[in-house]
Amino acid sequence: MSLSIWARFLQICTAFAIFSTTITPWAQAIPTRSLIDRSDEVLGPQIHLIYVVGKDVQDRNWDTNGQIKKWVDQGQDWFSSASGKKFRYDTFNSDLDISFLRSQLTLSEMRTGASTTIFDSKLLPYLVKEFITQSPQKNYASAPKTYIFVTSESIDPSYCGFASGTIGAIVWTGNKCWNGPQDDSTSPYGMSWPARTIIHEAIHTYGVSHACDSTSDLMWGVPECQGSITYGPTILDLGGNDYFGAERAGVDISRLPIWIDSPTTSAYSTLKAIKTYAPYSQASNASKEDWIFVVGKESTISWDWERIDGPQIGNLMECTLSNGKASITAKVIENRCVFAIPLNWRGGVVAVATGKIWAGPYTGSVTENIKLWNPENEYSVCMQKYCFVGESIEIASDYCYFQDSKTFTLQQLVDGQWKSIATSPTRPTNKCKESSWEPVPVKYNLAKVETFIYRWVESDSATSRGFIEPFKTISVFASDADYPVSIKKEEIDKAATELAAAAAKKAEEDRIARELYSRQLDQCATSATNCYVGESFVAPALCFREDIGEIQLEILNGTTWEVLTQGKVAPAASGCSANSFGTPAFSIVFQEAGVKILRWRVLPNSKYIYTSSPYGILITDKALGVPNSIDLAQAKAEAEAKAKEAERIAAEAAAKAEAEAKAKEAERIAAEAAAKAEAEAKAKEEARIAAEAAAKAAKKKVTIACIKGKAIKKVTGVKPVCPKGYVKKKS
Repeated sequence: MSLSIWARFLQICTAFAIFSTTITPWAQAIPTRSLIDRSDEVLGPQIHLIYVVGKDVQDRNWDTNGQIKKWVDQGQDWFSSASGKKFRYDTFNSDLDISFLRSQLTLSEMRTGASTTIFDSKLLPYLVKEFITQSPQKNYASAPKTYIFVTSESIDPSYCGFASGTIGAIVWTGNKCWNGPQDDSTSPYGMSWPARTIIHEAIHTYGVSHACDSTSDLMWGVPECQGSITYGPTILDLGGNDYFGAERAGVDISRLPIWIDSPTTSAYSTLKAIKTYAPYSQASNASKEDWIFVVGKESTISWDWERIDGPQIGNLMECTLSNGKASITAKVIENRCVFAIPLNWRGGVVAVATGKIWAGPYTGSVTENIKLWNPENEYSVCMQKYCFVGESIEIASDYCYFQDSKTFTLQQLVDGQWKSIATSPTRPTNKCKESSWEPVPVKYNLAKVETFIYRWVESDSATSRGFIEPFKTISVFASDADYPVSIKKEEIDKAATELAAAAAKKAEEDRIARELYSRQLDQCATSATNCYVGESFVAPALCFREDIGEIQLEILNGTTWEVLTQGKVAPAASGCSANSFGTPAFSIVFQEAGVKILRWRVLPNSKYIYTSSPYGILITDKALGVPNSIDLAQAKAEAEAKAKEAERIAAEAAAKAEAEAKAKEAERIAAEAAAKAEAEAKAKEEARIAAEAAAKAAKKKVTIACIKGKAIKKVTGVKPVCPKGYVKKKS
């Protein structure tokens, strides 16, 4: 009600001295205060009253002293006389169930929260949230509530209350709305102004807008209606063409299940969803109804509903999602259903989302088909590198072939060996620019937990060997396993990488074997693919830049190299160029199957030193067909092993001969040294004897005669000397 209307109303009230008496004490016991919505006595949509007091506002006990009850009774009496109906209020012990809420908002904050526009007010949502936090909702689906807050202080001087969709309403007094018990008179409107405001705002929550047919109408209001409220009896929908018996003002409340004597639900109060908000596929061929949720992530869905101003705080919403095997319930956050899709759900499935809403007297349900995408945002069960037991995958090639190979083989690595698991014809493909072919994809059922390693192999032709595509891996998990993500995915990738490394090694061995197949087995004159028992084998030719003279072709027999042929290299021989020299031509017919190992070697007495690497050739029985890659790999391994063994034995023999020669030389040198030592010892002995003889001879005494005048004196000694004065007599 506008300020000017209230001024006129107060003038009239003063003129007629309209005052009400004080509140009559109740005959029954005074109700006790309750901070919660107590147990429901009736089912169906109902109005729950809350006496709210601001943080800094005086508590007037209107929830227990009968003040709010008096206004409700007045409104019920008036509505009953006008229509024969009464609203269904929440009761406890056969009396109104009125809760008490001491808000954390000050009066100033309440006024600020309501100071924008009525329908954008932040106050009412805040109060509802405060109350349902204090008193959590229970049994709301069977007894949905419309919350009406009543406060003793004026919130906005221009109005006496406002409603916000189905969330509820707030009614205040003070100022021009109500200033004391004297304003509780039912004259002239048939009820007091707070009683009228409670009904007026409750009807707004049901979806009725202002009705402007009469200034006396219960639902007359600004700013939609012009003029002022008539100072006189209140009218319920003049002519029954706006909101009671018709729905020109939005809703026909007479058909809603809000009355004491009405059913708890009605077809009229059943809502339909008119718009869906959810992630959707943006693919070129998708429709706007292709809603998508991603497995392992949170996905949100919400709806707009007819007749209500959107779900709000205080309404009840329930949402479930079913994939046909299991169901989950959503968290409802601000009337949005948030689903956390488990990682053990599968992409490629159409799930069904069900949403239900209870908003005051309204109920509604809706179902939506939801496409579940895997964690890589693809509509398939499997991801590029991961899948699950019991699922089927379509194995396709990533390559284009510019000649039609007719058939391809799909192989799986099993216990270290490539095993053919399917063959496939070819088909034209346009994924490359030029006209090309590809193998038709093969559908393969994953039957066990493993790392599935596979590759495509092109068929051989008469003139070429088929291409082997690089292998790929798919980690196959248990049927109920989670999609691998984060750390788990890294661990799985590591394990798959190790297996892939083994597969790569095997692929390389296979490649080498096929090269052996291509380069070595194509030496038979009558076959381009293999050499068979009884067919003529042409020895591989070698070319040299200069004339190296004699060369011989040797074959390994056991551990001994035997000569098959010998001859001089010749200019331009064996397909060599004009300025090079080729080995002599040679062919042989092998009469038994097996691996033959050959080599070219320059003669030992040549000034050149050359021995080719050992060359392995597989001879097979023609009846057994073309040898496969495993046969070739084994032949190559056998050839290499035998050649190495022959080299080892030859090296050991050479080493032994060298050691024996060295031993003989050492013996010769030792003998010469011994003879020399013996001769030297003999010579030394002879010298010693001579010396001794000489020494012995040197030690013999002699006698000399010495004279002095006529005197003669003989002196004997080894070296005799004449005495002084004597001289030796000459003999």
